[in-house]
Amino acid sequence: MIARFGAQRILIGGATLLIGTVLVANLVTSLAHFWVALGLLGVGWNFPFAGGSAMLSTVHSEAERGKVRGINDPIIFTLVAIGSLMAGRLFHHLGWEALNLAMVPLILLVALATLWFGLKAKSQLASQVSGPPET
Repeated sequence: MIARFGAQRILIGGATLLIGTVLVANLVTSLAHFWVALGLLGVGWNFPFAGGSAMLSTVHSEAERGKVRGINDPIIFTLVAIGSLMAGRLFHHLGWEALNLAMVPLILLVALATLWFGLKAKSQLASQVSGPPET
């Protein structure tokens, strides 16, 4: 999917699915909505992970990619483990609705960073294509 749509679109799609997760999880608290929210969460989490990993590979040289990926993956999985271990405590202190809404600023941060990165890359590409200004 990344090869077909691009890493940035996959990241934005994942952010959209995660916002959908928040909406579905807070909309109604039936079992069916819970299962839908879990499905959206699973796919929505995977898109930014895969898209981010692909984008990380584009900003490093061929020689650095293996090292950077070797450092990135344990950091990501450590943070995922910490998040999983904290989920029960956060649920206890915040409650269901607030816990789901707490995701929104982080999701928006990822979406804005992705859009900023895309605009920056487009402006760099445009300046390379146009070349130096004529005097």
